[in-house]
Amino acid sequence: MVDLSDSLMVQGGQLAAASGVSLALNQTLFAQSDEFNELNNLATEINADVWQWILGGGEDHVLLATGKNLPGLHIGEVVAGSGITGLEMEIAPVSWSHFQP
Repeated sequence: MVDLSDSLMVQGGQLAAASGVSLALNQTLFAQSDEFNELNNLATEINADVWQWILGGGEDHVLLATGKNLPGLHIGEVVAGSGITGLEMEIAPVSWSHFQP
């Protein structure tokens, strides 16, 4: 489990790398949540990219966990491979690096 304060792409990628697996994210699973619909409506109003917010944002505090039958929003699955697949960002996330100068 990791918090996503530095973005889903950054910290999800770190979780996948540390575990030697790939996180296969599913856009349809995200879009099924009420929270997504609310965020997407706001993004549309201000002409923003909702996926940039979801994948690259870190201003909110949420947790990402892997396991079976966990509560919360199911957004994909753990598969063989490396990195994050299924969703791509148009620009790289900007995040704070706690361990690099």
